[in-house]
Amino acid sequence: MDLESVYDRIDRLADALRLQHTGQFAPGKRIAETGCATPHLPVRLQLKQIESGQSGWRAVTGPDFEASGSLRDLMALSDRQFVAQAGVVILGHPPDPVLSRKYSAYLQQDRSRVEILMRLRYSAEGRLRRVQLRGLWWRAALAAPGYIPVFGAVLRWCRAVVFWPREIQQIKMRLARLEELGSADAGMIEERLNQLVLDLQAMRPRCPDPHGPEPGKALETAQQ
Repeated sequence: MDLESVYDRIDRLADALRLQHTGQFAPGKRIAETGCATPHLPVRLQLKQIESGQSGWRAVTGPDFEASGSLRDLMALSDRQFVAQAGVVILGHPPDPVLSRKYSAYLQQDRSRVEILMRLRYSAEGRLRRVQLRGLWWRAALAAPGYIPVFGAVLRWCRAVVFWPREIQQIKMRLARLEELGSADAGMIEERLNQLVLDLQAMRPRCPDPHGPEPGKALETAQQ
């Protein structure tokens, strides 16, 4: 193994980390650009945001949504997970990118998740599959007054006040889960990075000291 291959492995590992986690790690400058400087150990990772899965959302583990039709489990997901998993449950596959962006924009505009489920359920493809989600109809009936111009705004404000503590609790649970996943991934990647740096240090030739030898060592050398 030569130095260039080690540099390449470190760079590819760092790029994969950035792409998968949209995070940052700061071992200093790239080792290939540090000249004779010895990298500092251990390399510490600082993950800012975690996004799992190639399509931008993490596959939901646990209950089989399509089999159980659990609306409560769907509602407990994050916005991006909800849009993707709602398509899997109702259509049999995640929505296409255009539809995913459209529904994500709906959620950012404080549109109801029930509205998105109803749109998916009664789309042309949804009518063919006829997936039943228990409790969807009565939720839709309760959400219907929210579309009245002034009265709906008042209802949404009251709902936000009533359900605020539960929303905070759900956010805390999701953050705890993300931290758990991030710690496991960061530990594995940190170990691999440190091993690569150790391999690099073992192969790197010692650089001459630009300031010359220390005075004591210079005197010993002269006496010898």
